[in-house]
Amino acid sequence: MANKCEKYFEKVKGKCKKTNFGRVQEIKDTHSARKIGRFLVDVQTANAVLTIHKALKPTNREKFKKIINSDVRKASSIAWKLV
Repeated sequence: MANKCEKYFEKVKGKCKKTNFGRVQEIKDTHSARKIGRFLVDVQTANAVLTIHKALKPTNREKFKKIINSDVRKASSIAWKLV
């Protein structure tokens, strides 16, 4: 079990950390809005971001995940343009 991270956590540089992607998943699953950095993410936005992430091809999925982890506001803007 030492190699596995808990739900909403990912391995980053050998350690389990909660990334923005995990926070967005948690917002969707718990149906509650939260701030990620200085940006308030509601359930609809989290659902839109995760829907776009799921619809992408694997190579683009990783790129979009990096965008989510670096800038949630940019990822949400992209998601709403595509929905």
